[in-house]
Amino acid sequence: MVRDVIVADTDEEAFALATSTPLRRQQEEWVIPHNISAMGLPDGIKPEDVTVDLLAQYMWIVGSVDTVVERLATEYERCGGWGTLLVYNYDFHSQPDAFRRHLQLLGTEVAPRLTERVKHLNPTT
Repeated sequence: MVRDVIVADTDEEAFALATSTPLRRQQEEWVIPHNISAMGLPDGIKPEDVTVDLLAQYMWIVGSVDTVVERLATEYERCGGWGTLLVYNYDFHSQPDAFRRHLQLLGTEVAPRLTERVKHLNPTT
């Protein structure tokens, strides 16, 4: 499973990071104009209405540790599990401290809590 995941200490900080440059620029210049029709959009959302804010709010996994673990666990349970979760990596070169914190939270908080939360679906993990 490959997902866009952005985590920070609060939901607000994560949303701000997810909608900042360079991620915003990549989405606005490449993904939205050239690939949005290939994406599965939520019901009622037309390709021409897609913005980076909408992607961050509805299609990516963005938030605090609690929010990210809850959303990933819900997705895991809904689809019956996955072998490995790969998280797209974005180099927030203009915000290195926020980027390092994002990686730290993914590795030390999100991954262990998600593993614990879903182990009943895959007892070998």
